[in-house]
Amino acid sequence: QRVTELATKSPFTIRQLTKYTKQLAAYQVESSKLYDTTKRLADVSAGLGVDMQRIILAYGQVKAANYLRATEVRQFTEAGINMLGELAKYYEEIEQRQISVADVQEMVTKRMVEFGDVEEVFNRLTSAGGIFYNMQEKQAETLTGMMSNLKDSIDIMLNQIGLSQQDNIKAAIQWVRNLLANWQEVMFYLKQIVVAFGAYKAVTLAAKLGTLTFGNSVAWASKGLLGMKNATLSQVLALDLHSKKARVAGAANVFLAKSIAGVQAALSSLLPLLAVSAITAIIVSIEELIRNTTKARRELEALGKAVDRTLKEDTGDLNTRIERYKELIKQFNAAAVGSKAQA
Repeated sequence: QRVTELATKSPFTIRQLTKYTKQLAAYQVESSKLYDTTKRLADVSAGLGVDMQRIILAYGQVKAANYLRATEVRQFTEAGINMLGELAKYYEEIEQRQISVADVQEMVTKRMVEFGDVEEVFNRLTSAGGIFYNMQEKQAETLTGMMSNLKDSIDIMLNQIGLSQQDNIKAAIQWVRNLLANWQEVMFYLKQIVVAFGAYKAVTLAAKLGTLTFGNSVAWASKGLLGMKNATLSQVLALDLHSKKARVAGAANVFLAKSIAGVQAALSSLLPLLAVSAITAIIVSIEELIRNTTKARRELEALGKAVDRTLKEDTGDLNTRIERYKELIKQFNAAAVGSKAQA
């Protein structure tokens, strides 16, 4: 809980601080000192801007060996911590005499610097007046620190939700364990559920198809009724048109019958007149033919007499006779043409 509270005021996340605490515990740091040690080392790490695991490694090795060695001095120096200089100041305050860094170096060589001295140096660096005092809170005010704190707030909220639902989560986990332990029975009932669900889906689908078919049938019936209505209307219109055409045809037939009767009456009245006219024309034509025929016969008789006379009286030379014959032939032809024309 204290680590969680520290994370809200630190550039480090809850997970990081929890991890660092576990690492220190692995180096045999007492549980009563875990939080304070984690906080102090995190202040130094935040102030120097170095990876805290490097500081934990050097600090833990000193804790495990219970004295400071040259290896850890070099590790602290590489991280930015002047361990020899800080030890010299600490020893001067205790012994009230001048102690140089070389003196401390010789003490390290002789393994005279104990873990408690190193621990006290970190306490002095991170306590009030120290250069790394509350350095995490100062770094938390930066943009990076604020983003880290935001993530920590989210993690804390999720953790609180998990704690509030801890009993339900445990019950759910126990239920899953029971489910896995009795998986054969679960599979049997699961198959039954699947079959029942399949049957339910089949019935539902059939009902849906039946409803759809019924709807289509109703739609087709509606269309059929509409078609019958339209067909009946068309038939009524056709009958009405046929009736009108029949009335027109009847009127036309009546008019034609009346026209034929009028023509017949006119012909009946004209028939005697036409008959008289035709007879008269025939009689006139016959009389004209008789006259023409008689005239032609007379001309032919006269021509024949002229030929006989010419043959009897002809005493001239051959040329004269030929000329006379030619003249007779012309007369004969003219008489024949006249006869045809009169006929």
